[in-house]
Amino acid sequence: MSVLLVTGGAALERDVFAREGRACWSAALPVALEKHGMLAETAGPEALDDPAVLAAHAAVLVGRQLPGTWTPARVAAARAAPGGVVVEGPLPAVVAEALGVRGVGTAAPEGSIQVTDGALRAAGLPFGATPGAHLSTGTSRPVALDDDQRWTALDVPISPAAAAAWRAPGWEAQRLDVVDPATVVLADWIPHDDDRDRRAAIVSRDGLVGLSVGLLSFLGQSHTTAPYAEAEHRGWPRTDGAEALLLGLIDLLHTRAGAVRARLRPWPDGTTWALHVRHDVDRTPKPAAVADTVARHAAAGTRATWYWRARHAGSAAGDRALRTVADAPGHEVALHTERLWSGAERERAAIEAVLGGPVAGSSAHGDPTCFRFQGAPNLLWAARHDLVYTELIDHGHVHPHRTALLRDDGTVALSPLLCLPHHASFERSMAEGDTLPEEVRAAADRIAAAGGLLQVLNHPDLNQDALFGLLASLPTEGRADLTALEAARWWDDTHTGGNVHLVPGPGGTVHVTADRPVDGLRIEVRTPDGELRERAVSVGPQQSVDLTSR
Repeated sequence: MSVLLVTGGAALERDVFAREGRACWSAALPVALEKHGMLAETAGPEALDDPAVLAAHAAVLVGRQLPGTWTPARVAAARAAPGGVVVEGPLPAVVAEALGVRGVGTAAPEGSIQVTDGALRAAGLPFGATPGAHLSTGTSRPVALDDDQRWTALDVPISPAAAAAWRAPGWEAQRLDVVDPATVVLADWIPHDDDRDRRAAIVSRDGLVGLSVGLLSFLGQSHTTAPYAEAEHRGWPRTDGAEALLLGLIDLLHTRAGAVRARLRPWPDGTTWALHVRHDVDRTPKPAAVADTVARHAAAGTRATWYWRARHAGSAAGDRALRTVADAPGHEVALHTERLWSGAERERAAIEAVLGGPVAGSSAHGDPTCFRFQGAPNLLWAARHDLVYTELIDHGHVHPHRTALLRDDGTVALSPLLCLPHHASFERSMAEGDTLPEEVRAAADRIAAAGGLLQVLNHPDLNQDALFGLLASLPTEGRADLTALEAARWWDDTHTGGNVHLVPGPGGTVHVTADRPVDGLRIEVRTPDGELRERAVSVGPQQSVDLTSR
């Protein structure tokens, strides 16, 4: 792999948690990189002492470190790296001096990074968004929730200290003055509380790149969700521009090193984006109506995951409807939870007793008498019960991804649980005919352009004629129609950093292996001059494929 992430390790994570009451989220950055097919190795600060390690990786990303980690010798080695070493801010004094900048105080952590360098902007655009970032902890609006369903009233294994740290911004910002005319400024930092105080955000000299803000930590924190503090719905800022910014910077460092960069494209060969319909079964289903919807999906070529409330299992009609879905090709039943941490195990057992097998995913029913979605507790329950996937509805990601979880000692864990992108709701309300077709079409265009997964949310007892009219109007070029489980299984086989391996070799080659067989991988190769090429391969544990840019 040509990208290396240097973290401060568990000692730093515990120290930041204990002294500052927050988490060190740069440890979760691999989740943000791998969802774009950019697989990275991880190491501790000792990697900065080995010139061979720096030479073997075109891009080295260094998260926050314990005080004293950066020495003049390590800074000199970073400046001599053939590609580059990116240092997360706030910058240690020895790094700032080498970059020709001076820290002149802290800045508010909420602000924007605006790219000013044309090459960086051009390098980031192929990743599906305009490079740039808006850093904040997002917004909150109140929702109705019964007191006995708040996570703090239940046996959820999150301490008050961990909950507070999870909510706190895990990054800092620094005000920088550029004092050396040889310093190259690639982007500016604009604090939201004073847009006149515009200063350098990304600077470089030789192979050393400095950030005035904790962008790596922000992106890591953007792939988790904090335990909600109130009866609320939270919304995190979209991060596609911030991801494009970092990925573009990584590509520029590959150009500087004269190295080929390879990454996995999101979906199987012949497809570029994915679609499935999410049917929330909120009211008692009628077997004939369910059979009709299943037949209409077959005619349309679409696939669906049905999120079933347990209260609809146990009756003859309800079980017949559930079995109709379970037996239909291209359909899947998942759990629509009501009583997380206070009976959801019984809900799951009731559904599985009818299915005759396990459910793989979950979502939360939204009535005020139910647990609803309260952030980290929903993810922890799904992870504890070994589900494959769940929802993450306070983020606007367009790709599935693993999630980061905060332990009670302040260390960060990367969970195999996959979080699906936020759905696009076809219904505005529960009134028949109150639909949002134009909003879903706009989401389809945006997600298709970014190579993501579109989930169209519909209640299967409402608007079926309108739904299938909408589905017929959505673009089909490059589209993979998948259930939620099919999408999650593909993602787990390809994009979670554990199965497929991309290793750069001599002469611009890339060595591809996989621990489990994968058919139809699409791999993008970027040459040092910026040309992008793609190749489809199938690979397994007993074989490897060498890609070459020539």
